[in-house]
Amino acid sequence: MAIFEASLSELHGKSWDNMHLLAEILGKKNTQRLNGNSVSHLLVTALLGCSALTTGSVVFNQHVAAIAQEQSVSFSISAQPLSSAIREFIATTGWQISYSSDAVAGKRSSGVSGNMSPEAALKKLISGTGLQLRKRSSTSVALLPFGSKVDASADSELLDEVVVYANTNPSYTESLFGDGDPRAIGKTTISRSLIETGGDAGGDINSQLKTLPNVQWQDHTSSEAGDNTVSEQDLRPGQYSISGAERDSNLFMLDGVGISTSGAGYWDTKHLSIPIDERTSPNPHAIYGLHPQTLYVPDSIIKSLTVHDSNISARYGGFQGGVIEAETIDTTSDRWSGWLDIEGTSNDLTKFNLITKSGENPLGIEPYNFLKLNGSIGVSGPLAEGVSFLSSLSNRYASTSRARDPRFVEKKNIETYTNSITALNKLKLERDWGVLELSNTTTFYDQMFESHLYKMDEPGEVTGDASSTKLDFNRALEDWAGFSNINLKTEAFFNTSEQGNEHKQNDTWIVFAKRSGGEFLEIPQTKDCQDLPSLRFFFCNQGGLGQVTQSEKKIGAKFQLDADWKKHTISLGGGFNRIFATQERKEDYHAYSATKGGTFECDDPNDLLCVDNKLYLNSHSTQPAYKTNVSLTELNLWAETELDLGKVDLIPGVRLDYDSYLENINIAPRLSASWEVHDRITFTAGFSRYYDNAMLGYALTAGRPGAIKRNRVISDDGKIYNEVRDPDVDGYWEVSSNPSSDYAAAGLKTPYNDEFTIGTIVNDPIIDGTLRLKYVHRAGRDKFTRSKDTARGDYELSNDGESKYDAVTVEYAKSWNDLTFGPLNSVGFKVNATWSESHRNDAPLPDENDATYFEQDSSSYFYYNGRVYAKDDFNVVTGNSDIPITAGARLQAGLFEDRLNLWASASFTMPYKGVIKDPEKYSTKNLPYKGDTVTARNYVDYKYDFTTYVNVGGSYQLAKSKYGETVLTAKVDNIFNEVGHATAEDDKPFKKGRQFWLGLKTSF
Repeated sequence: MAIFEASLSELHGKSWDNMHLLAEILGKKNTQRLNGNSVSHLLVTALLGCSALTTGSVVFNQHVAAIAQEQSVSFSISAQPLSSAIREFIATTGWQISYSSDAVAGKRSSGVSGNMSPEAALKKLISGTGLQLRKRSSTSVALLPFGSKVDASADSELLDEVVVYANTNPSYTESLFGDGDPRAIGKTTISRSLIETGGDAGGDINSQLKTLPNVQWQDHTSSEAGDNTVSEQDLRPGQYSISGAERDSNLFMLDGVGISTSGAGYWDTKHLSIPIDERTSPNPHAIYGLHPQTLYVPDSIIKSLTVHDSNISARYGGFQGGVIEAETIDTTSDRWSGWLDIEGTSNDLTKFNLITKSGENPLGIEPYNFLKLNGSIGVSGPLAEGVSFLSSLSNRYASTSRARDPRFVEKKNIETYTNSITALNKLKLERDWGVLELSNTTTFYDQMFESHLYKMDEPGEVTGDASSTKLDFNRALEDWAGFSNINLKTEAFFNTSEQGNEHKQNDTWIVFAKRSGGEFLEIPQTKDCQDLPSLRFFFCNQGGLGQVTQSEKKIGAKFQLDADWKKHTISLGGGFNRIFATQERKEDYHAYSATKGGTFECDDPNDLLCVDNKLYLNSHSTQPAYKTNVSLTELNLWAETELDLGKVDLIPGVRLDYDSYLENINIAPRLSASWEVHDRITFTAGFSRYYDNAMLGYALTAGRPGAIKRNRVISDDGKIYNEVRDPDVDGYWEVSSNPSSDYAAAGLKTPYNDEFTIGTIVNDPIIDGTLRLKYVHRAGRDKFTRSKDTARGDYELSNDGESKYDAVTVEYAKSWNDLTFGPLNSVGFKVNATWSESHRNDAPLPDENDATYFEQDSSSYFYYNGRVYAKDDFNVVTGNSDIPITAGARLQAGLFEDRLNLWASASFTMPYKGVIKDPEKYSTKNLPYKGDTVTARNYVDYKYDFTTYVNVGGSYQLAKSKYGETVLTAKVDNIFNEVGHATAEDDKPFKKGRQFWLGLKTSF
């Protein structure tokens, strides 16, 4: 102990200053260190701090390192392919296991639950497989066929031996293809090692999805794709379309608990949660912080990520797209362990590309400055016999600096920042009567922003605080009535979240300072702006968004019971959720729009905004302050059976869901059948029904008061009047209210998707890789779509919408371990390609988020090939999340005894025919559409070329001992500097391309 204390004292004197600065970085809020020298200083200082901690960890572990013993361990391993069960056993115990690949091929394990010695657990795991274990040492065994006369110590006689060690990650084949289960045609599991070497740098766990089949994330049609400080600071998780569904239609789960935003729904997440920088005019209903996920979890605390895109078990419900399961890191029960890591990038390490339509930068805008730092620290270990603990803190930080938009007279630098802090804490109790675990994950998200398009008195904030607390109990029960391996798992949880935008200003002015081809209007409302000769037209906007937030509280419980009966497995479960949601706007919000001109005379000299023959205030809308509270009860039951019929496995299942808003009882059948044609070939087919679960969003919408609209146009006598008169008389203010809806009263059905899948998994006989082929067909039924009651002027929902998605995917993966080819020790790769097409006609809510909010604008309708489309009908035509052929690839290699690891990941889109905005003719007027006359934006055909986004990286082990290691990492996102097909406007002309990240991690 004296040596330990002396060593710590010495370390304290040498490294406290550096660690203090590192702590400042993790919580840093000032933006004064944005130049290149400061960035380098911060990163170097952080690296020194990590090195100091490594030294301390070695000394610490010399004192506390545990001695491996044969002791009781808590197991929870389900029946599954034997190779996967062995790896799960190793992850739990740290044992080394040797076996022949032929000996385990095609075999399934028994389930193991409860507290027992590792040896007893392993014997139970392999029972019925025809294998026996022979011990080599206290923590090393060989698995051999019964009757084998091979001496377990004679390694050379174990043909095609596979030696699996603790801390060895699953191969590409097993990890990426459903943990080695040949029936898992719709499941992809990404292990911790693959998380560290895939996705984008920056800590967003959702970016791992970019290279997966049936996932689309690119929009080639955008004309406003320029990066800006708001998008740079947006550290919320990426949103992706899975199997043709909307990006907000996926089920997100963290450690088995749903963290999807119950009150998001179609309206807010698809149309309204767009950063104000991407909008000419804000929508008074918008909640700019709203996101489909409540918790923004960084990848630093995720142990594995499992994605289900099709053929999904009855265990999961409440989604139309896919299921994304994130599992956080476990506690360590045999020793104390910990880590500290940091990574960063800046504008100095980033390539900015000019992507305006003209290829010019007429406003002379310079790329913005930014700094991004991600850091995490954690510790875990035993507090007492059978009691283990974990605590970690992660922070993702971004700060930006830019010059104010050149349209504004006052020049200054706009400096803003974002902090996303996540705390993870776990306490686990392991006893003979079961395993009890209490865990909490909490995120604090605070994003400052100041719009490019609006002159704001001070920055606003986008907030996103959330937490998930769970109590989990797992108990193995005694065998009963022919049932064995009975395991009961129960969970109780409490989730909270609050998302929204906060700003002190409660009004916005949208003023057409320069009409197309005209002169700059020097009027009081444009005094803060100046003429930009290079622009044919532009707005002079000012104001803020006010404060509007949405909070949710969810309390619930669920159970799952699994048991084996003969060769079959039976599972059933259920759950209860009670959700309370509040949406609130603190004060009245006003939006003023002056976008009309012409030949006219102002009648009232005191008119708020009216300038003869130049410009007049044509629209004024008010969203009253409000607070709406709703609650919702959800119930679900499910059952599923795995029937082992020899070469055929049949998995029938059913799920029942009920919610108290629509009061529908939804029964969703699930069926999957697999046929092992050969020990290398398995065919699987399935039918599944998936019901939506976004009802709370509609309940909140129904409880929100309609906005008050005031509009006026030039009168027949050429005047603009400043008073309210008969609405049929032009020139005067016409006052009306925004249409409202009560969706529950409409007797609506719950939207659902019916899915048919067929696929095969083949272990090829040439290089022993794994091939997965799959066809998915989804048909959406009873989708919400809107119609207008012409008598009342209100919008109503119906179930007349439908959708369709078809896709064919092909995947191949292979890995080699224990290589002796020069410095190369291991290599693995995976490639995939997806062909897909989709269609939908669901447009459930009034699309009031365009231009001047209450006016019909050409951006609300689209004219293409002689036909007029509404915005939602046109999404499929424009190629939004519907790029026909996409592909992905991953490659990883270990060299020099795996001290050096190199990797690459890529996503591709193949050439295809799409549409773009007509560059020659902006719009067409007086087009007939459903009994009305509209103005529509013109679109024409366009040939999109091949695109490829490639990320590469490497890690080098600087130091390693039996107590820990220090690893240096370098990552390059988009190494080929791809910018895609989208373009940018002149006021945000740049898009990021190639970007370097540097990092260091130490662990013990």
